[in-house]
Amino acid sequence: MLYGRWTVSYFDPAKKDAMVSHLMPQLDAITKEVAGAVQARVVQVADNRMVVHGIYENKAAADAASERATAVRDSMADF
Repeated sequence: MLYGRWTVSYFDPAKKDAMVSHLMPQLDAITKEVAGAVQARVVQVADNRMVVHGIYENKAAADAASERATAVRDSMADF
């Protein structure tokens, strides 16, 4: 059974393009490098809000990706 995690993030709409350019390569790397990661999706749900949805083969893979994602979340503070 697949396992999913969602993260809601807020950002400055004026910095959206820079934020997406910063975020997407990191999500792609996590998806490729973490065993059991299936895919990550980013959906803008408001002018200043997005949801990152990660899909994993199991909870262990989601937990491994979560450790990597902490650094990504920390790096998003500028946006």
